[in-house]
Amino acid sequence: MAIEKVDLNNLDKSDWKTYRFDEIAQKISERVDPNDTDLEVYVGLEHIDSESLHIKRFGTPDDVNGQKLKFYKGDIIFGRRRAYQRKAGIATCDGFCSAHALVLRANAEVIDPGLFPFFLHSDLFMHRAVDISVGSLSPTINWGTLKHQEFLLPPKIQQAEICELLCTLDESIEYGFLVDIRLRATLLSVREVELSSKKYQRISLERVLKEIIPGKSLNGSNTPATGNEKGVLKISAVGANGFDQLENKRLNNQEEFLPKFQIRNSDVLITRANTTELVGRVCYVEGDFPNLMLCDKTLKLILDSAQINSQYLVDILNDYESRRQIESYATGTGGAMKNITQNEIRSIKIPLPGIGEQNELAEKINGIRKSISNQFIQTRNLQSLRASILDQVF
Repeated sequence: MAIEKVDLNNLDKSDWKTYRFDEIAQKISERVDPNDTDLEVYVGLEHIDSESLHIKRFGTPDDVNGQKLKFYKGDIIFGRRRAYQRKAGIATCDGFCSAHALVLRANAEVIDPGLFPFFLHSDLFMHRAVDISVGSLSPTINWGTLKHQEFLLPPKIQQAEICELLCTLDESIEYGFLVDIRLRATLLSVREVELSSKKYQRISLERVLKEIIPGKSLNGSNTPATGNEKGVLKISAVGANGFDQLENKRLNNQEEFLPKFQIRNSDVLITRANTTELVGRVCYVEGDFPNLMLCDKTLKLILDSAQINSQYLVDILNDYESRRQIESYATGTGGAMKNITQNEIRSIKIPLPGIGEQNELAEKINGIRKSISNQFIQTRNLQSLRASILDQVF
């Protein structure tokens, strides 16, 4: 295995050589007119994900006008505009791309073509690319400057060993992304099919609500509270992936903190004001946060635990049917901020199976969420390992 061949902690670079970038790679400058081409694939910078070697989205000739750059399968499309975004993806077919990119092709006599895209994603190369960019609003790399930059590279035999290791890691990372997509699809299916089954009686949320507690608006700084400091939640604390305690504002006057609005374990929070897509977003709080308090745009739902499982309710209120009801209630001028009243929240219709069945469904969803979290951590660790190897090599 390559991991046994390459001693990354004791790399001997005595026989490594320095090359100009135009010796490492060739710039492909063939032009394409989108209105007069047989090519079907267009890649804009918006189609390339930051820090990813893989291009997973594409456009078509109908999306653009003006002269573009042709690329061939295996070429690298590197975003020369705003290089700090770290966009460099491998072309999987022939096509054309934005003129704000460079089409680069590895010189196989100098660098292993499989290693070349990893080299482009190394901190060494990316930091150099940022340093030589010109312009303030949209810093851009000029080929005339880039081609003269010099980089130290290992011999080809060692490159092949390093490439094998990095490719193995990359495959594991991409598999992790695929597993994450599948897990999220499973979560959505359980929420939309099992939780929202037509066999369950629909009731008004009011029937399982004891009380709705509104928060209070207090002046705070743009930085979150730390240590024993007191803070007030932002509406963004009710996040897409649950409660985010860092989304708070440190109170300018710490004495204004109101303990009756403290955030506690198992709280269910809902936003009463936000954009149309986000108003009425709900989250479940895991853990006590006695130094944080509700803001006026966030409400706490006090539930009858004998009738409804809190975590079950959160998933129901975030499903398609509940979101449809909430967005229909939302009022306000313009698209920036919409509001939903307490009475409208109480009138939301939800399915209500027995409490035992709710508990089982909530446990099932929590298991899927735990798998998503574990997969995220595993993939992030692999990404960190890959970055560490690139730092050691380059």
